[in-house]
Amino acid sequence: MNRPRNLALLFVLTTAVYLLMLLVTVPRLRALAGGLPIVDMLPWYEPAYIAELMARLGAQGRHDYLYRQMPLDMVYPGLFALTYAGLIAFWARALPWPQLRLAAALPPLAALFDYLENAAMITLLGAYPAMPGWAMQASPLFSAAKTALVSLSLLACLGLGTAFAVRKWRARRV
Repeated sequence: MNRPRNLALLFVLTTAVYLLMLLVTVPRLRALAGGLPIVDMLPWYEPAYIAELMARLGAQGRHDYLYRQMPLDMVYPGLFALTYAGLIAFWARALPWPQLRLAAALPPLAALFDYLENAAMITLLGAYPAMPGWAMQASPLFSAAKTALVSLSLLACLGLGTAFAVRKWRARRV
């Protein structure tokens, strides 16, 4: 298989996992939490928010978070990193500015902070009702870094994909 086809398949798989979370597990958790969004969906929150979320989720919600959402959220960051770093690298190689290839580091960095956020949440879910201080303090920071890096990754993808398409379109017109 050629590289564009591999990237397309990886994109479909990544999107499918994301949609499964977005349409199935996240709404269920939000309903169990009485409408509170889970931390995976927030760019920033206070440590007190985590305590309120854990309490409102109840035993069933904490169980579902740990055993339904988290397995998917342990797969998704790796898929995101592979897919979007691959797309960025593919498009950057076709453009005349080699420094653009550095943008391919953004998705793996986003995935790292997503995994750190997940580690904090797994700790909190597993320890409840105890709330380890390091996880309470670090989780919002990991979420903020993840959100910023995901946003930059998607902007880089959009920009490079657009530049690549324009370059291809212009080449065909000549």
